[in-house]
Amino acid sequence: MATKDKYDRQLRLWGSSGQRALSQSTIVLINATAASTETLKNLVLPGVGTFHIVDEMNAPVPKCGKDGIFSNFFVFDDDEDGKKKTRAEVACQHLMELNPDVKENNEIKDEEGEHYGKVIVVAADLPPKSLLSLSTTCWDANISLVIVKSYGLIGSVRLQLNHHPIIQSRPDSEVPDLRLAKDTIFSSLQSYEAVEGKIPKDDIAQNIARKK
Repeated sequence: MATKDKYDRQLRLWGSSGQRALSQSTIVLINATAASTETLKNLVLPGVGTFHIVDEMNAPVPKCGKDGIFSNFFVFDDDEDGKKKTRAEVACQHLMELNPDVKENNEIKDEEGEHYGKVIVVAADLPPKSLLSLSTTCWDANISLVIVKSYGLIGSVRLQLNHHPIIQSRPDSEVPDLRLAKDTIFSSLQSYEAVEGKIPKDDIAQNIARKK
């Protein structure tokens, strides 16, 4: 994990344990659409561990004029070598430039068949038949699935979680009671003064009651 200065703001939000869990996660992105690459960007910037993109479509080449307008800032082939690249290759190249701590990995399992940390699948704009098959596979493998759909300015996000216990919850902070007249604040002082005999315990309690 990178230095604390780099992720200082988000460490204040979810703590070192949350940052560690994020850095040990693997994101599998299916379909490099505008919405899905923006979703992955928001995970790459805070320091997700690794990611893998599945998309075999050719990346568009930006051109001048009406035909050259595109909405995906991470999927465009700006190389002049003339070699065709897929949307997955181009998106990986541009996303990895945002954070050198994040790695692109084609494998989500190690040599022993275990997943590299927590695996999350992000599927974007899949047809119903393909989405149903993917949903069943992820559910059986206990893998979290995020379904992203977008149409113009309208979008939706759906989550599929088999079992997701929250071990360390973060409730809203309670407002501290700073009143000095609270009885329990000076309980140790009352006991000390009563034992020493300098001030009777009943007199201390009466003085506190008057201040209230």
